[in-house]
Amino acid sequence: MAEVANHLVPRDGLTNSLIKFTRLEAPQKGSGATIFFTMYDEEHIEIGEMSFFVPAKAKKGEKGTVDDLIARAHQEMADVLRQWLHTIDVMRQAYESGSA
Repeated sequence: MAEVANHLVPRDGLTNSLIKFTRLEAPQKGSGATIFFTMYDEEHIEIGEMSFFVPAKAKKGEKGTVDDLIARAHQEMADVLRQWLHTIDVMRQAYESGSA
């Protein structure tokens, strides 16, 4: 994974908002599970929800447990957040250079 540019490293105390794993919905067939994350604002009021379907098939080194499914969903969420961070940083650079 690429190193995080110094200007993208978060500052302590920047926000009191959070994203939490909130639930798992699994069909009875055992094909996987939909993992839900809820986003909260500074006052911890719910502002949105995001979910990821995670296949039941265990990856190398996994035991195929529920914890493994939840861990993979957290990785999916982290990947989405990295993509969003990259996108907004590209847009910031465009505005700074006047080419937006």
